[in-house]
Amino acid sequence: MVGDGAPHGGGAGSGEQMLAVVIPVDLDEPIRLEQVPLERGARTQAFHTWVDGNFEVLHLDEPQASLYCNEEGKILAMPVNQRATSLLWVHNPLFHGRDVVNGPAFLVGPVDEAGEDTTAPAEMVNLTVATGTWQVQAALSEPAPDGTLQWQLLSTHTQWFAAYWWANFLHPRFPVRVVSAVEEELLAFWQFTAAMLVHHEGNWVGDGSEVPLLACRDLSDLATQVRLAGPESGQAFTWRDLCLLYSGSVGGSERWTAVRYDRATTTPSPRGLTQEELGGWLEYLAALTAEEWRSEL
Repeated sequence: MVGDGAPHGGGAGSGEQMLAVVIPVDLDEPIRLEQVPLERGARTQAFHTWVDGNFEVLHLDEPQASLYCNEEGKILAMPVNQRATSLLWVHNPLFHGRDVVNGPAFLVGPVDEAGEDTTAPAEMVNLTVATGTWQVQAALSEPAPDGTLQWQLLSTHTQWFAAYWWANFLHPRFPVRVVSAVEEELLAFWQFTAAMLVHHEGNWVGDGSEVPLLACRDLSDLATQVRLAGPESGQAFTWRDLCLLYSGSVGGSERWTAVRYDRATTTPSPRGLTQEELGGWLEYLAALTAEEWRSEL
């Protein structure tokens, strides 16, 4: 296994709480969040405890994170950590099918400019600890001229490990990613709303389950996926509790609807905006409180 072999500082000087996602080997033992001690000696001891020995660090992307594991895991014949290995293979494809994580592991955020570890990324916490649903998405077309990828929904799962297993199975064929989505109840509401709106516009695409709801990693990703979307009706793009639905074109005018809280509201077509303008518009929608959403839109 290739790692840099050097522990990182951990942001001890910041005085801010730092969290780690601890990943046990035993699949019956849940992944958990642990607070990282700020004092260097206590932090180092915690790191040793969480990996059950000496540690090394591996680097993950999208989102960036540091995965710590036992550097002697293979020598000591520790069992394969299936969950840590699945994360490593998806978030650092160089390891896919070539290496595994043996023994317990944990992850924190990427190092900062001072070379210090940072807290576990919120996106990674949502992928591994939070409840909800998880989507496996694939990039089935060539990248856009600026290198961005258009993602398509392949499957939705109620267990994150099942989503990662499927993503790793598909990975050799095309680029894949796993995105944390919403609770099943909100997903069902969006599906019903999307189906009704598409049907109302006369662009019926089947039952509600056929309206793809593509979860996005962040607002920037949401803007990109909306911009790259094709002309087909019945497409929806989501981030957290915000859903943008394209229900079709009527009289040459695109019909877009924003759904948040318990209300759907017509919105101007976002595809006539630049990436920066679209990002600003989405930030505005995402920042509205429930009262503002109902009164201003």
